[in-house]
Amino acid sequence: MSKELLIVEDDQTMLETLSHVFRKAGFTVFEAGNGAAGIEVINNKPVKVMLLDLNLPDMSGLDVLARVKEIDDQVLCIFMTAYPEIKTAVTAMKQGAYDYINKPFELDELRIIVNKAFEVETLKSEIASLRYERDSRRQDFGMVGNSDPIKRIQDQISQVARTDNTHVLILGESGTGKELVADAIHNISSRKDKPLLKINCSSIPETLLESELFGHAKGAFTDAKTSKAGIFELSHTGTIFLDEIGDLAISLQPKLLRVLESRSLRKLGGTKDIAIDIRVISATNQELSVKIQQNQFRSDLLYRLNVFTILVPPLRERVHDIPHLARHFLSQFKSTMKEDVIDFDNDAIELLKNYAWPGNIRELKNMIERAYILTKTNIITRKDLLPDSGFNLVKNNSAELFSIRDNWTSLEEVEAKYIQSVVNHFDGNKSEAARLLGISRVTLREKLKKCADADFN
Repeated sequence: MSKELLIVEDDQTMLETLSHVFRKAGFTVFEAGNGAAGIEVINNKPVKVMLLDLNLPDMSGLDVLARVKEIDDQVLCIFMTAYPEIKTAVTAMKQGAYDYINKPFELDELRIIVNKAFEVETLKSEIASLRYERDSRRQDFGMVGNSDPIKRIQDQISQVARTDNTHVLILGESGTGKELVADAIHNISSRKDKPLLKINCSSIPETLLESELFGHAKGAFTDAKTSKAGIFELSHTGTIFLDEIGDLAISLQPKLLRVLESRSLRKLGGTKDIAIDIRVISATNQELSVKIQQNQFRSDLLYRLNVFTILVPPLRERVHDIPHLARHFLSQFKSTMKEDVIDFDNDAIELLKNYAWPGNIRELKNMIERAYILTKTNIITRKDLLPDSGFNLVKNNSAELFSIRDNWTSLEEVEAKYIQSVVNHFDGNKSEAARLLGISRVTLREKLKKCADADFN
């Protein structure tokens, strides 16, 4: 930490002594023998703390303080004053001085005051930096791009964040940034200083998920040697994010519904209810209405979850944002890897804009990282983006799929062509394709068979 200290003292012996002491302690010291010289230093040097004699030959220390505050109100001023001038020192404190010390003083006492002033200055800088970072995030919520779909989502985030208890359901394909939306809602809400806890409902086995969500009492099961709080209890007064809510086991859905309705929970094996105050934000890439028809999701739970719904568009519907996102990821990689890759050429940008992006933003980030590593120049080209395997990028044919220049395209044909493009993208890997599409492998096989039987061409 740099320590730039200005000492304004008309007593030359005192000035030299203090300068020597603080330089020896590692401070960068600037000297001034009168008020005008001190103001000149403030005008030209990066001073953070100032030791100022209250009585100067050319002007009052209070006048110097007033001028300094006009130039840089972040400078912390410590007055040095004789005992009869304490009342004046108190006046100086009211006018913005940081502290004062009575002459004669012990050097150790002065060191303590000066060091504390620098600690305060450091904390003020850190707080200002954090506030700037927070406010910058709040302007765009960490979302890169200025397309109409992104502006719409930002407006929705601002609207729902103002409410304290409204539950939010975020819909969108895998990789579109649903978790980023959840973060933004929490970070600008009145709950921003409270916990934000997250859980993926598809990543934890059903047998363990109930305990993770609601906690368990001691002795609830064989290994429950102590009581445990679940994330609902730990999120009290804050926000809980339930990702992949469409995969929540049907057996746990009534318990979640009860928590949402009663705003209380009972631990697994527990005997008493625990009141909780939370906002629930959930997300899914699945059609919950279809799951309701298949008796895999409760309609009453959906009504509770989707009080306010935000639809995050796929990247292929945000073509205008793709160059911004690509350059954003490029700048991230530059900060952690080599710094000589500066941009994309026009062909590379056009390729990115014309690609269908079945994996959405997540896929874009991975592709940019790969190209960043592979490129041998400071400009990423089309060749850098195309894998060596010869895999051909799926063109974004959404305009042609829905074109009516010749004939209307049936919904069945649109679905068939999109499913086939996703399967092709993953080189025939049906597990990956099913995951991206948000359906089971069995359902995918049935749809592919149907596509083959229909023979859409």
